[in-house]
Amino acid sequence: MEINIIMLNGASHRLMVNPQDTVSSLKQLIQSKLGVPVQEQKLVFVNDEQKTLNDDSKPLSWYGLQSGSQVSLLVAQPPPFRVFLKNEKNKSTTYDITPEETVDHFKARVEKREGVPVSQQRLLHQSREMTTGRLTDYNVTNHSTIHLMSMLVTQPPPVQVFLRNEKGISTTYDITPEETVDHFKARVEKREGVPVSQQRLLHQSREMTTGRLTDYNVTNHSTIHLMSMLVTQPPPVQVFLRNEKGKSTTYDITPEETVDHFKARVEKREGVPVSQQRLLHQSREMTTGRLTDYNVTNHSTIDLMLCLRLTMDIAIITLGGASHHLTVNPQDTVSSLKRIIQSKLGVPVQEQKLVFVNDEKKTLNDDSKPLSWYGLQSGSQVSLLVTQPPPFQVFLRNKRGEPIPYDITPDETVDHFKARVEKREGVPVSQQRLLHQSREMTTGRLTDYNVTNHSTIDLMLYIDLK
Repeated sequence: MEINIIMLNGASHRLMVNPQDTVSSLKQLIQSKLGVPVQEQKLVFVNDEQKTLNDDSKPLSWYGLQSGSQVSLLVAQPPPFRVFLKNEKNKSTTYDITPEETVDHFKARVEKREGVPVSQQRLLHQSREMTTGRLTDYNVTNHSTIHLMSMLVTQPPPVQVFLRNEKGISTTYDITPEETVDHFKARVEKREGVPVSQQRLLHQSREMTTGRLTDYNVTNHSTIHLMSMLVTQPPPVQVFLRNEKGKSTTYDITPEETVDHFKARVEKREGVPVSQQRLLHQSREMTTGRLTDYNVTNHSTIDLMLCLRLTMDIAIITLGGASHHLTVNPQDTVSSLKRIIQSKLGVPVQEQKLVFVNDEKKTLNDDSKPLSWYGLQSGSQVSLLVTQPPPFQVFLRNKRGEPIPYDITPDETVDHFKARVEKREGVPVSQQRLLHQSREMTTGRLTDYNVTNHSTIDLMLYIDLK
């Protein structure tokens, strides 16, 4: 006969069964077809009255099921149960676990509570060692006793090897089987004075680059050869420094030359203090890092602008009419002003829209431009408009693994989102369990749980069985 299985969200699934099939076999069929574990199923036959199929041994005909009958499938979370952990001193400790508890998770709890590292734990139930999977995979049930055996971890003794340099001089090193090539090179640099970048290590004519020394058949009394690699510096390139009068000066620089070092050279040669230098290449200000980070190459021209350390007071006017006075430099960029506003007024940079109110309104929409570029001077007023960040899309994955898109804002709360899910999916708020990155979302905002654009939130269904 054909019966209909009705899910909480209203979805209907047809199954072919035999009237003499037991409730247990129906549950196994549902697990196979719909993916709901047997232990989480509660079946209710909806007829003139509701009958709970609570005896797994009874045939379906015993409950009056016939072709066309409807059976509601409620997903229930099985209650936790208690087990005992007995150590080698026969002392027992109680633990409450769920049927889904894994061996790895349980070992982590044991480490935290008993102080025995996971790597030294050996768990046994009914003389069977528990290594992977769930505790219930090892027939652990209510009031089971799990035995905790400690494994002593012994470190293999170190072995001695010889490092022979190009002059034929050998040095002895004690190493462990876990010693890596990188760690050994660091030791060689410290002891022999040869930088890691210039070392070439060989054993049995095979160069050692990554992994462990033992990966290269290094054993007790092996000889490792140290060859030095000559490191050649790339040739310097020539650039031009152009001042505000259009006069250019040539400088030889290396690819490793930093902005700070170059500014120091400019101060020494041009007489302009570092604090008053503003260097630009291709209209991009150079502040930190290397010159090559700003696409400076051979024959590039770097512009030197003078930034006099002048200050001015400007007023930031908020929507409520409140005025806040800030001291800034005319050469400060719009980006730096926004950071000051975030620091002083608490408005995030990404939510700020700044408008300079003069004879006309100018929106400060280029974060890289200095304030002077917009004509700001002492006493200028800047209106601060707070804009809401745009919504972004997340996916809600139901029990069947189907992702459903939702548009949310950064301030969307868990409670509000659950109400939207109830309205759209038909799942009551009280039966929703939302998870993101295996963390249950209960209160607060979605973003408190690291939900960002294109995140996937898992919807689990449960009911409380009284």
